[in-house]
Amino acid sequence: MTINPPANSICGAQDMAAWCWTGSGTLVSVREAAIGARGFLERLGMSKDECSKWELLLTEAGNNAVIHDVEGCRGEALEVHLLAGGHRILARVIDHGEGFDWPVSVELPDPSKESGRGLYLIQTLSDVVDYQRGASGNTLIMERQCETFPDLHGGQASSELEETLDEMTEELAGCYESLSALFRFTEESRTDGSIEEMGLNLLRSLAAVTGSDCGVLCLLSPDTGELKRVASLAVPTEDHWFSTPESEEIERTALRSRKDQWIASGPDAAFLSGANPPASGLAHPFFDNDEPVGVLTLARLHRADPLRAGEVNVIRTLSEFFMQRVMSFRFQKSLIETQLNRRELELAAGIQKSLLPMSMPSVPGFSAVGHCESALAVGGDFYDAFHRENGGVIFAIADVMGKGVGASMVAAITRAAIRSAVAHFETPAEMLKHAGGLLFDDLDRLEMFVTVVIGLVDPERGVVEIANAGHCPVLLAGADGVILSAEPLGVPIGLEPDPEITQSSFPMAEGSCLLAFTDGLIDPRASRNFESPEAVAEWLKANAANGPTAEEVKEALLDRLRDDSDAAPLSDDQTFLVIARDPSPLEPN
Repeated sequence: MTINPPANSICGAQDMAAWCWTGSGTLVSVREAAIGARGFLERLGMSKDECSKWELLLTEAGNNAVIHDVEGCRGEALEVHLLAGGHRILARVIDHGEGFDWPVSVELPDPSKESGRGLYLIQTLSDVVDYQRGASGNTLIMERQCETFPDLHGGQASSELEETLDEMTEELAGCYESLSALFRFTEESRTDGSIEEMGLNLLRSLAAVTGSDCGVLCLLSPDTGELKRVASLAVPTEDHWFSTPESEEIERTALRSRKDQWIASGPDAAFLSGANPPASGLAHPFFDNDEPVGVLTLARLHRADPLRAGEVNVIRTLSEFFMQRVMSFRFQKSLIETQLNRRELELAAGIQKSLLPMSMPSVPGFSAVGHCESALAVGGDFYDAFHRENGGVIFAIADVMGKGVGASMVAAITRAAIRSAVAHFETPAEMLKHAGGLLFDDLDRLEMFVTVVIGLVDPERGVVEIANAGHCPVLLAGADGVILSAEPLGVPIGLEPDPEITQSSFPMAEGSCLLAFTDGLIDPRASRNFESPEAVAEWLKANAANGPTAEEVKEALLDRLRDDSDAAPLSDDQTFLVIARDPSPLEPN
């Protein structure tokens, strides 16, 4: 049989009448086709009951075609053909999607389930059903006698079956309303600027579908795990149940049990005890990868009938969509924060690098070099070296308690305090004592301390003066192989408001080498280190022979620290400073 009238048209031949519709394969178009078919049958004089059954049949047939279009053909032409005459009506629904396998037996599904109802309605309301699935398209053929309706339930009274179908038809109408709410919510959510705004739109959409008077939406804080309200709709005064322990308990129960919690009123009801009956509703928890995200609660204050399966389904569907949007919001926020943190760390690392001397002071007969490597992007170690106005070279090395941006900020103010002290005092001990006094209040408030060494190399006298406040010993290797050590004779700055600082003085003869370092070189947690200050001294003794330059000592030390190719990342900052005095030139024979 071939019917080829224009789209959305009616044609008749003798005692037969035909109608054809062509449109896009969308749920909205399916509804348009079903309403058009009903109008065609009404104009033929069919009864209201017969028209309603065909509207339902064509709606379900078209929905199945759209839903099973999983291969990307959605939007292609969908055709509906009706032929009426001879006390029967025949319909064909043609689509170009992937199609599906028609089940061998179509049974009435459980009332709590949505899937399967469409096929049951088609099978029950049709006298003849034939589904043809093909590569070029799929065709569903349905036929009904105009004046008869078979009893397909083995003795079930026709009135009971009609009542069941009426209830299903009513619920189907609710599904269309739910579908409209879904489309409206998803469209509005594209422009929502915050989770709170999107949550309020969610409550409004669900209230319209379920007839709820009020609702709340709560999310678990990803930081504290606390359940916080992010949106509420038409919540009455504070004495209402939404602000009582009962409402909080139903939310906690939903999350704990991972199941919907039904709200009911009456003498035996656990919830809504503060509401005037009748009342009904639902608390629905939602999750992301099995991790709880939040709970949505809706209440109807003047209806005792429970939510229908279709209403519960749309609550779950929109909650799932909302959850995905929440996770997207949080991911975007986390991504922005990560980018900002990375930028801040880059700036901090740049600032920290700028605190290190761009070049070491040049003194005839001496060479100096430094190295600073942070365990994190930034750290609390630094070294400094510069000429003193009235002669000599000042050097400093320090280690701030802790790591990261906070330690780097304290390192910056420590460096500034040291440079300020150098301008007003003559000896390293005086400089260190003054800097410690300047920094005490700030360090005490922060509960931090800094170990510091300040030294003065006097080339004219050939000596080095060192003040050590709780820092690692400063080692001086002589050309004769003797190791001298400037031990920490004072406490770290930040522990006492007026620290006692003493200093040591050592000859720095030709061919000698000074090494100052932070405790990252002797950190027992890392493999890229020495076991103790004594091990560092032994290494310096072996590698300072023959008067190497400061650069040569630095490269040898870095080779020693990195000689383990499988070493773990640094657990502490590693910083050191090398100052070497050239050996005396060989006299000619």
